[in-house]
Amino acid sequence: MFRILSLLLFVLIALLDHAHGYCVYNRHSDGTSFFIRQIAGQGPHAKLNARFKKWNVTPDQSECCSYQDNDCAANGNAEDIVKFWIVLKSDQGFGVGNYEIDCPAGGYIVLSGTSTQPIIDVRWADGRPYQYTVEHDQKSHWFFADLKKTRKMENRLKSTRRKRQFK
Repeated sequence: MFRILSLLLFVLIALLDHAHGYCVYNRHSDGTSFFIRQIAGQGPHAKLNARFKKWNVTPDQSECCSYQDNDCAANGNAEDIVKFWIVLKSDQGFGVGNYEIDCPAGGYIVLSGTSTQPIIDVRWADGRPYQYTVEHDQKSHWFFADLKKTRKMENRLKSTRRKRQFK
């Protein structure tokens, strides 16, 4: 009974906390933190350095970005889909997981579990489960983390992703 009430309270707080944008919550039980960077779904004139990026989201911390902000969502619509690159870091600071995850611009992502057994829960703004996709990302975004994305660079990333899928 206590677990159900605490889960309902968490969902209620999450809904109130991100009423105007997406949020990412770190609920890892083993000290795992993560780096997160938005890689798709931002507005066409979004400045790369202003786009959502957090270097160290620690356990029991959350980070949010308003979908009404052009740097966070393309059309200012809670139903738009955005995509993130997330790197899990163990409590010793080593990168242990590299993922791309999509989410509604008005929704939220809850990362929990442990660094070796992560649990990912993605929801719409109203709390309904979102059918997200997770890619275990093998390429390195570090080079692109602070560079201005050009159309040529995005096309190169897309072509390498397509080649990998057919091998």
